[in-house]
Amino acid sequence: MGLEMVLNDLSLSPSAKDIYAARQRMSTFIETFVVAVSLKVERTLRTADDMNEIELAAGYKVFQWRNDSDVSREHRTYLRTIATNIHICDFARMFLSSYKRFCMEIYV
Repeated sequence: MGLEMVLNDLSLSPSAKDIYAARQRMSTFIETFVVAVSLKVERTLRTADDMNEIELAAGYKVFQWRNDSDVSREHRTYLRTIATNIHICDFARMFLSSYKRFCMEIYV
């Protein structure tokens, strides 16, 4: 298992001031994800919540961004292609599992 990206929902607070700023944030996110994958980071994104329901700006959620014709088609398509690799996870369980595995590796 390689390095995976985790969406830090705190990085989305506060919400963007308007839709234009939200679009720019998502463009930056997609571009960052593309670079990370090119550097051999797994093409997987872990989130604590359903990414489609994340509010980017007041009244503007990720699912609306995905269907926004004013957003780069390339970026919208890229998000759709990684959508099958977005995993909603229980961070506490993931942390404990990693910790347990780490301890086992040390003591074995």
